[in-house]
Amino acid sequence: MTIKEYLIGCELKAAEYRLSELKDMGAPVVMITGQEKCVEDMKAGIFKVSGDTELLEEEYVEREVKKGRSGKPYLTINGHINYFPKAKYGRYITEA
Repeated sequence: MTIKEYLIGCELKAAEYRLSELKDMGAPVVMITGQEKCVEDMKAGIFKVSGDTELLEEEYVEREVKKGRSGKPYLTINGHINYFPKAKYGRYITEA
């Protein structure tokens, strides 16, 4: 399994949960269609990440959850790759 496949699996679960919650609470149609597109893209393997995107093709071995300066969680993958799912301008991956 590659790092990209692992991250898509994790993010897809969260996106599907968010979609179901939006539908349950009766959110505006624009929000629901946007989240549906996000889920469809992830199922199709489209995963938007900035930074060193070539790292997504490496073999996934392990991960460790850490906290950043602002208290936001990030992942250290395989001991040398940092993935920031909630970075200021979107998902970001870089070599540590």
